[in-house]
Amino acid sequence: MLIIPKGAKLSGYGPNGDLDGMAWTATYSAAGLNGFHLPIIVDGLNDQGLSGGMLMFPTFAKSQIYDAAKLSKTISAEQVLTWALTQYATVDEVRAALPEIQVIDVALPNVPAFPLHYIFTDKSGKSIVAEYTDGNLNIYDNPLGVLTNSPPFPWHEINLRNFVNLTITNVPPVNLDGLDLAPIGSGESLHGMPGDFTPPSRFVRATIYSHAAPQLDTTDDAVLEAFHIMNQFDIPPGIVPGNPATTPAGEKPEQELTQWTIVNDQANLKIYVSTLQNRGIQVFDLSAIDEAKGIQQLPLASETTITPIG
Repeated sequence: MLIIPKGAKLSGYGPNGDLDGMAWTATYSAAGLNGFHLPIIVDGLNDQGLSGGMLMFPTFAKSQIYDAAKLSKTISAEQVLTWALTQYATVDEVRAALPEIQVIDVALPNVPAFPLHYIFTDKSGKSIVAEYTDGNLNIYDNPLGVLTNSPPFPWHEINLRNFVNLTITNVPPVNLDGLDLAPIGSGESLHGMPGDFTPPSRFVRATIYSHAAPQLDTTDDAVLEAFHIMNQFDIPPGIVPGNPATTPAGEKPEQELTQWTIVNDQANLKIYVSTLQNRGIQVFDLSAIDEAKGIQQLPLASETTITPIG
């Protein structure tokens, strides 16, 4: 867990991988998972309830062409989320600020340049997606609150039209020439829902699951419901091979798997996380951030506790 307190000094990466780009001071405290061993949040939340994540966007991501005259406004693609969470409280503020910065593809220390796109959601429920394609910034309203990976977000919205027949309402029996044909089991109305791990299929399932979720009475119940939904997308080791498009030249692709799952409570400013190694739920409360301690990395419990019965 990476902690960036209000008042922390941060710097953007320039075209050579040096911290000579944009310099800024964190207006808000933020926390989230650190996937790069650098002060960069991959999935996170700030103390104003703004939540965000960056997701792989292979074959389509292309950040802006570097302009030396804009070096003081430059950050790397990997820093966009960290920049937003430490500077802004709402989706509207992020939308207004994104065109004012220069985002470039650059290899960071021991980290290759990743193809990325971004989702931001504030505590009002408003959500946007930001994508850089062909060197241009595209910002989309995201009423679904869902994002996976490639292709671009508008394609996913169009693809949903292939599945408008799916419903959570039970299908009635059909009578054919006196033969009653009743559904074999529950869930027949979702027959045909894509079940593979491709980004388009996961986008469809995430849309269905999230919009079918019931309204619950307590925060704890809502958090557990969110984990139940996210568990439907858990990629176990050995199922999905690595993607050559996101692997450095000359290296063997590492298998894809779910390293962590995060649920952000934007009302109470808490981050819940489970990991590949620890299936229990751990929680971090943003109210515990101590500005005097500066940027911190807090280790997560690395092993699942298996408790005997009886």
